[in-house]
Order: sequence, then structure tokens, then C-alpha cells
Amino acid sequence: MTKKIRLLTLVGLLFSLLFLMRIIHLSADPPPDLSSSMGYMSDPGGYVFNARNKIVFDAWEMDMWNIRHISPLPHYFSYMVFVLFGVGIAQMNMVPVFFSCLVLVVGYWLMRKNYPIPLVFLGTWPREPYSDLIIHDRC
Repeated sequence: MTKKIRLLTLVGLLFSLLFLMRIIHLSADPPPDLSSSMGYMSDPGGYVFNARNKIVFDAWEMDMWNIRHISPLPHYFSYMVFVLFGVGIAQMNMVPVFFSCLVLVVGYWLMRKNYPIPLVFLGTWPREPYSDLIIHDRC
């Protein structure tokens, strides 16, 4: 194997493992001791509240709480996931997992443009398997 093929294989395996760590148990709730000091960000049901209302009751806003104005992009992604796959816990967790994987890819790509490969792996790999970060990436 050439050096480039080995590198692509290693990068592919690394990202497959890191993505798998985020996708396993997609329908699981976050742990109960997760800090609520972050407000709606630590309540997975809170940030899809209006998207769920639009699907179930055909109204974006059922009360005065409208998270759409705070973070519109994840909100509309949640709505599209609910339209495509239905309303549920696993579907609710798909959007944070997507953005978490996107951060991995963009972070790797930015580091790859500026640093040699050993530093890129050192910058990408050690942070990612840390369980608290994976939990917060899912919320």
C-alpha cells in the first residue's frame, strides 16, 4: 500500500469510530446528573419543542416559548428530521449528532490545512472519546 492509501484508510477508520461513538444508543436520554445550568441546551426536549409542535399540532408556537428565535438553524434541521423520520427521541438526537460529526470533519480539515499529519491526529483524536464531550454533543 502506498503512504496516501494508508493515510486515507487510517483517517476513514478514525472518523468511523468517532461517528459510531456518537450514533450508538441514539434513543437514549442524557444522564440525569447533566448540569441544567446551561438552560435549554441541557434539555434535549426543550430545543425541539416548537418543531415537534409544528408536526403534531400544526402550529409553531403553542405558548410564548419559541426557541426558533434563539437557534433557528438546529430548529429547522429538527423540523426536517421530524418530517422525514417522524417524532421521537432518536430523531431528536439526530441533529446534535449531525452537527457533532460536522465539527469533527471541519476541525480535521482546518487542522490538515495548517499542520502535519501527526499533529492533526493529536488534535483530533484525544479530545473526542471523552465521554462528557460526547454526552454534551448529543444534547
